[in-house]
Amino acid sequence: MSYQATFTGWQNLTLEDLVVAYRKAKADCFFGNTFPTAIKFAEYEQDLLANLKSLLASLKTNNGFAKNSDYLGEFRLLPKKLSFEPKAIADDGHVHFSNPQRAFEHLTKNNELTPEFQIVGDFPVDSHIISALWINITDHKFDTCLNISF
Repeated sequence: MSYQATFTGWQNLTLEDLVVAYRKAKADCFFGNTFPTAIKFAEYEQDLLANLKSLLASLKTNNGFAKNSDYLGEFRLLPKKLSFEPKAIADDGHVHFSNPQRAFEHLTKNNELTPEFQIVGDFPVDSHIISALWINITDHKFDTCLNISF
């Protein structure tokens, strides 16, 4: 592919820029396993060209994305880890339950549980496209600044 992204202003952004960014955003989101975004991309693809044209018009009209709160998205809490510390009165010994409900009851009765969560961003597809566009446009500039030894 001979495409080379260059940024010369929002007014000069093209549909081709957004198509390439869309492909990168989709690949990045599908290979990342932190938060499922497949449904959002599937819905976006139902009218892909119209959605990309709408994004392009919005970026040109608003001279970028900074003033458009539709791109902010939300945050989600995802379970990360469940730590447990045995209680002083905990029974010594090993038990196994085939019933998950009984296993959980035994775990909570004999241990202090500490759930841990991670915060992840749940962004609209347009935000993922803008992020991928930024990477396409600026990434090579960072790469040239890196020392060869990295």
